[in-house]
Amino acid sequence: MKFLGFFREPLKLVEILILFLVVFLIGVNYYLIQPNSNTEIAKIIDTTLLIILWFIPIATPFAERLRNIYIFSIWGIICICCMPFYKGLSSFVPMFSLLYSTLCRLIFKTIFNYFPIQLWASWFATDRYSNLEKRYSSKRDLNFTVILFLSGITIPPIISYFIK
Repeated sequence: MKFLGFFREPLKLVEILILFLVVFLIGVNYYLIQPNSNTEIAKIIDTTLLIILWFIPIATPFAERLRNIYIFSIWGIICICCMPFYKGLSSFVPMFSLLYSTLCRLIFKTIFNYFPIQLWASWFATDRYSNLEKRYSSKRDLNFTVILFLSGITIPPIISYFIK
């Protein structure tokens, strides 16, 4: 049963490993790096973690897996748990990218009557088959990925500039 494009399905090993890796990085950041947050390595790990949480929903095919309600919920909890690590509006960027990519998928669905296949945001065109949608990606999917990526990386800095 699908509701707003979400579905329930047991997690696959690859999904569990990706989520575990992200949670592991957060744990390392919180317990080992944050107490020494004045070091250069702490700032690099903080920034890397923020970029991972920001870009996965808007720039990778893993975003299609976020339609699984279990993965979406776990990713949302991860984003909420990371909010105390960052100052100002950057604490909301991971949650923004998750909700923004979901909203864009729903808008795409209402316009074209099918869900987009998210591709890698890259310099060259990519093509892939979606087991979830049972079709190959098209030019519309590529355009969706490019628009989502470009707007997803420009909106948070613009908002933070005007809210200061």
